[in-house]
Amino acid sequence: MKPVVDERPQKPDSRRDLATAQLDVLMNMSAGVVFLDLELRFLRINQVLADMHGIPIEAHLGRTVAEVLPPGEGRDAITQRLQHVIATGQPLTNLEVEWEAPGSPPRRKFSRAGYFPVHDGVEVVGACAYVEDITAQKLADEARRASEDWLRRLFESGLIGILVWERKGGILDANGKFLEMVGYSHDDLKAGRLDWAVLLPPKNEGPGARASEELLTAHASSETELVRKDGTQVPVLRVGTFFEGSRTEGVTFFLDITVQKRAQDALRRANDELERRVWERTLELKKTQAQVVEMARAAGMAEIASNVLHNVGNVLTSAVINTEQARKEVESSRVSRMAQLSTLLEEHRDNLADFLTRDPRGSRMPAYISALSEELLREQENLRGYLETLSRHIEHIRAIVQVQQTYAKASLILEECDLSQLIEDALHIQAPALQRHGISVTREFTPLAKVRVDKHKVLQILINLISNARHALDGVPEGQRRLLVRLTTEGQSVRIQVVDNGTGIAPEIRGKLFSHGFTTRKEGHGFGLHSSALTAQILGGHLLLESEGPGRGATATLELPLQSLLAR
Repeated sequence: MKPVVDERPQKPDSRRDLATAQLDVLMNMSAGVVFLDLELRFLRINQVLADMHGIPIEAHLGRTVAEVLPPGEGRDAITQRLQHVIATGQPLTNLEVEWEAPGSPPRRKFSRAGYFPVHDGVEVVGACAYVEDITAQKLADEARRASEDWLRRLFESGLIGILVWERKGGILDANGKFLEMVGYSHDDLKAGRLDWAVLLPPKNEGPGARASEELLTAHASSETELVRKDGTQVPVLRVGTFFEGSRTEGVTFFLDITVQKRAQDALRRANDELERRVWERTLELKKTQAQVVEMARAAGMAEIASNVLHNVGNVLTSAVINTEQARKEVESSRVSRMAQLSTLLEEHRDNLADFLTRDPRGSRMPAYISALSEELLREQENLRGYLETLSRHIEHIRAIVQVQQTYAKASLILEECDLSQLIEDALHIQAPALQRHGISVTREFTPLAKVRVDKHKVLQILINLISNARHALDGVPEGQRRLLVRLTTEGQSVRIQVVDNGTGIAPEIRGKLFSHGFTTRKEGHGFGLHSSALTAQILGGHLLLESEGPGRGATATLELPLQSLLAR
């Protein structure tokens, strides 16, 4: 009998083929995958993880983790965890890791990782890591937390009134400043005794709730009144909107402008008196004043929409000082002397010629009127200067809010501008504070053609840098406080530098300067430099802060790509 022979084709080693196929699938996943030997040398790495590191696959193979990743706490943590997995044979899963990817400068990265031992069937021969990039999510969470912290501080501050409402008329929340404006207490709020349809007068003669809702949700800044608990009204500037994704709830910001209205009324009365006697000379001022008031209403309201960065506080300080100067000018105005002159002339209407020629008071009247006219004209010129300066402050406040409202989209509003003039505007906004602190300012500007850039974002950064330099000079004796602002080009970049001879920067804190929440000032909040650095990145550039050490001053450099700035 012949032996039975199995003539069926022999199958290959299916277990090995399956392992190879599984490895190929693993290496082609959307997450990063790497295999390392016992010395943590790269044996195999997929393209996803190589892209995270920012260097080719070939540059990894045969090198250790310590040789590939930049030094720092992130690299040390990754190394220790991999060594733990190899030593214990136990996996570590679902770990969040902050690390720095290779590059110059190293890039901050966040990952969700799992580390697993690799066996040959008998013992551990290496490790495998599964890495999912969550950088965008983490940075978004950081930005959201920063925004929430800022909004909370804004809500608790006494700067502006904030009203959170629902469409049917109910008030969900209000801060102390708003309750102070309308004369209600927190107990009234808790008891539900506030209704925004009653607090806001109807816009027209239409339905009250509908008209009030239009006032609450209008995006354009404008002026209105709030009805107080006692029935009186308080003038306010307001801007509001529905919450994103909601058509039933929203928020509105209010700024009490009672003092400003009184100052405007006083100024208007002074102008009315003056116009009766010097109409031709005041006509131009009247037109300019109307334009300034209109600009203030159009630009100033945007500040209320978010009042987003601490820059607003810097600008408001200068604006308040300017307004106070205008108020003092109005209160001390000599325009009332014209009424006295009018009364005196009226008393001597019947013998006016004798009064003017023979009476000592009448004979001095022409010279007095001439001197008084010159004084009134000087007051008029001063008031116009105050209004023009106030308009600059209000325009910057509007710009800051606009930047923050579009910040999450990282969109740019490009327009042609002169960078040297933009620097001058930043210095002008900070001028009262610089003068008050006795700081001398030097300018070094290289001639440069006009560029296309988001000028409000650049202005926001410059205001921050100048403000930081001013604070750094507080420890320098008066008369020795110097600030240099320089505009130059370097290769394909344009540089704006703010140099001070202030307190300087200690080496151990340089790496923290742009971290959110880090500050060296007792009253600081650690948001300015962080937000400025992010804004510089949106503009395609970067922000540097250098110092030779404590007491050696510091240089802040905003570097922007010249080629893109000059592109049409």
